[in-house]
Amino acid sequence: MKTPGTFLAILFAAALPLAGCDKHAQAPQLAPSAPVATGPFDPALTADPNPVPPGDDAGKTTISWQTGDGTMGEVYVVTNSNPETLFAEGPKGRAEAPWIVADSTFEFRLYSGKDHKTILRRVTVTRAQN
Repeated sequence: MKTPGTFLAILFAAALPLAGCDKHAQAPQLAPSAPVATGPFDPALTADPNPVPPGDDAGKTTISWQTGDGTMGEVYVVTNSNPETLFAEGPKGRAEAPWIVADSTFEFRLYSGKDHKTILRRVTVTRAQN
C-alpha cells in the first residue's frame, strides 16, 4: 500500500513533462487590481431582508437586480395575485419596497427588455406575523 506522500510524489513526477521545456518560463502574473471576470453575468434578483421582520408599521425590503448582459430590464411586482405593476427598470439597480405587510405575498419579476415577455428571475417576499 502506498502512503499519501508516495501518491503525491508520483502525481507530481507525472505532471513535470507537462510543464514545458523552457525551465526559465514563468506563469503570467496578474496585477492585484486586474479584473478577473470579463464575460457576462447571470441575471439576478434578490430581496433583503426576506422574509421582512415583523413590526407595527409596514416593513421594507431592498430589491436588487441585474439583467446579466447589460441590456434593459424591468422589475414588476404582483401582490396577492393582483395585476402586475412596474416597480423599477434598468440593466441593474436597487430599489426599496417600503410597503411590505403581513398576510400578503409580493412576487417580484425581472423581465428582459421592455417587451414584457421573458422573465429572467423571480423572488417572492413575505413578512413574518407579529
